[in-house]
This record gives sequence, structure tokens and C-alpha cells, in this order.
Amino acid sequence: MKHLRITVALLLFSVITGKAQNNNRISAEFSGNNICLAYQLNFEKTPVYSSVYVGLGNQDINSKFDDVLFGIKPGMQFISFAKSNIFGHLNAGIYFPNNKYYDAVTPFVGINIGYEKFLGKQKKHSLFIETGYIYGQREYMQIYESDILYVSSTDKFKLFPVIFSLAYGFNF
Repeated sequence: MKHLRITVALLLFSVITGKAQNNNRISAEFSGNNICLAYQLNFEKTPVYSSVYVGLGNQDINSKFDDVLFGIKPGMQFISFAKSNIFGHLNAGIYFPNNKYYDAVTPFVGINIGYEKFLGKQKKHSLFIETGYIYGQREYMQIYESDILYVSSTDKFKLFPVIFSLAYGFNF
């Protein structure tokens, strides 16, 4: 098991430090329940990429954009056209709800598919849409106590499973 971890770590290190293409991307992604900023690294001579993102969400009890989320999206281009492509990626991360009622830090995983349209002659700008599914839930306990009464309850915090987002990307 230890050798497997070392091998995977060395493989990831060699891929990350490899020479990248000249079309990495910084993007801003908007959906009904989160706003994210992302950096995407495309690897040379392959349609494979890796993306990291951080954002604000509103999926907890107070429905404000004050929750924090971050994650990674390894993926690949399925079909590439002259000015667009169709892509898919895995999505894994952690969601930190920010409210005074409970603390339910929630890991999540998912899968997305999307369509990207390049703008301009040099393809520096792009618009893209993504849709997908994520799974993330966490049990939490609430405790109310006073000198006379002690009440506790267990509940589940669930992330909304359907993803649909619009985004703008700057490619460099």
C-alpha cells in the first residue's frame, strides 16, 4: 500500500511538472447555488486537464452566499471542433457551511459534462456551460440545553445534487 501511494504521488508530480500547452484557463463560474473561480492546467499532447477551484455557496440554512467550497476537477475533452469542444470531468471537494446552527463540513464527489465555445481569432476567451451530478451529505447533531432541559437532535445536511452552471474563461 505504501509503494502504491509513492507511485501515485510520483506519477502526479511528473504530470504536473510536465510542460503545459499555451491554453491554460482562468475562469469564473456561476450557478444558482455557487460562484467559483478556477484555474485549469491543460497537459501537452493529450486532451487531459486538471482544474482547481474555490468559491462561495448558499446551500445551508441561511441561504446566503457565505459558505466556502473548494475542490479539484480532473477531466478530458471528448470531442474537439475548430472553435468549441465537449468535455467531461470528475468533481471532488469540500463544502464548508457558515451558519450559527450547525457545523457540517461536507465532502462531495460528482461528475460533470460541458460544452465550451471559443471566442476571437486567437481563442483567448471562452464561454462554457456545465451540467452534472454531485453527492455530498453529512450528519450533524444539534444540542439545546438549559438548567432544566436538555434536547439533542441528529439531522443530515445534503448538497443539492444537480449542477448547472454558466462560465467565462480567459485562456492563456
